[in-house]
Amino acid sequence: QIINGHHRSRALEKLGCESADCIVWDVDDEQVDILLATLNRLGGTDELSEKLKLLKRLTQKTSAKELAKLLPNSAKQIERLTQLKLPDGPMKIAADDFATPMVFFLKTSEQEIVNKALSLAERRQAKMTKAQRNASAITCIAQQFINHKSGGGVYVNP
Repeated sequence: QIINGHHRSRALEKLGCESADCIVWDVDDEQVDILLATLNRLGGTDELSEKLKLLKRLTQKTSAKELAKLLPNSAKQIERLTQLKLPDGPMKIAADDFATPMVFFLKTSEQEIVNKALSLAERRQAKMTKAQRNASAITCIAQQFINHKSGGGVYVNP
């Protein structure tokens, strides 16, 4: 079973390659699900319906609190996702209505700087989640940086 590298595998197949270097992991189905949940978030994009199936399988054996220690999601996010009901049919929703995840890693010293900047830039609104406040704050910081580099005015966070 290919856990990571589906696109590379298809590309090599189209090129006529009959073999490729790979790493073989001796893991069970539950460990595969944990790896898939992590690898998709880090290197690709999550397909919501598949992510929900994956999380529901995992939460049958492991609590959301324990999964949060292994996955790039909080226990609360895992609980909310496993309770999410998808519509039966297709929906017409503009692509701009969806947030696009950005995943990157910081050293502790860098994280302290970013957290301080986020707290200074963040807008406090009653109905905003922490993730929404952080997204708004980082957008404000990025816009101010762009304005500074281009010689423009100061960005005011709406």
